[in-house]
Amino acid sequence: MNKIIDYTPDIISRNIKKVRNGLIEIKRYSDSGIRYLVWSWFYIVLFYWIWNLIDPKQGLYYILEWTWNAKNVEAHLINLLSDPNNPGYLKGGGVLNDLYVTMRQEKIEAWLWLSVPLWLFLLTGFPKWRPLRIDTERRLVYFWLWGQFYITRYPKNGYPLNVLHPRMHRPSLRWETHGALVLRIPHESKAGKWTEVDLGIHWPACENQ
Repeated sequence: MNKIIDYTPDIISRNIKKVRNGLIEIKRYSDSGIRYLVWSWFYIVLFYWIWNLIDPKQGLYYILEWTWNAKNVEAHLINLLSDPNNPGYLKGGGVLNDLYVTMRQEKIEAWLWLSVPLWLFLLTGFPKWRPLRIDTERRLVYFWLWGQFYITRYPKNGYPLNVLHPRMHRPSLRWETHGALVLRIPHESKAGKWTEVDLGIHWPACENQ
């Protein structure tokens, strides 16, 4: 269970952006959560890959060795598997050319395995989800989701959240105070269609997040 961290004004200000007078943006809770998950897996995979790169006893070492020591690995396999009494063939009766095909596949797979941390790192920089915007001058609440526009207007007099049907989302692995505020917003033109948008500050790993 994560330790409770006080949400300071500085942490909150990094998640709520003033676009102009009367218009603010609030970051999506899910967006921060996905990045938190990806960063966690990135560090886990990076540690495991480095461990396998420097320790020949690890199972992944042999696979990754094809990326930096391919010539020596090829020579070792050819010398080990070739039939000295029958050039061009293997000891098991196969053709040497088949071994070359297998080794080319091993090289490709090795580079794919080695690129896993890179792909995870790129995912951390994936374009952020559209934030929710609140226009206090026109009393509008709106945002984009998968090419669809959702918007609603709250009354001039009264409690604005009443039209947004707010509820709290409690994460299963975090404290309730680290949950999200979920609002329901109708589609711009399709009657009866609405979606829920989760807002809030995903549990920060440190005060500077």
